[in-house]
Amino acid sequence: MYSPTTLDHFMNPRNVGQVPGFAGVGRARSRFCDDRLEITVSLSDGVVTAGFRAQACSACIAAASMLTELVNREPHDDAAARAIELSTLAEALDAVPEEKLRCVRLAPVALARALDDAVAEEGAA
Repeated sequence: MYSPTTLDHFMNPRNVGQVPGFAGVGRARSRFCDDRLEITVSLSDGVVTAGFRAQACSACIAAASMLTELVNREPHDDAAARAIELSTLAEALDAVPEEKLRCVRLAPVALARALDDAVAEEGAA
């Protein structure tokens, strides 16, 4: 059902926990299965650092882990981090069952909300 990559990110999630001194927080929740995901971000010199906490299914946890890896692996600015879409994330996980894509979708939504919050905080400072 799940690819080895997806299983690895579920069994050994990366970037779990809040980013120390985070600048923004974004949350997403599924109405269908009650998955809950929180992503925190910091922005420093055009670099996004993200971490996550989840009470969610294996697909959602794997997606959040992969998304934070994609964002944290190399310098990304706000726009580049927002450009990571559902299709990019599903491809990075080496395919996700169709019925679980709604769970994977929570990760980019939470990231966008966290970035919005961080940018709003920056603007207010």
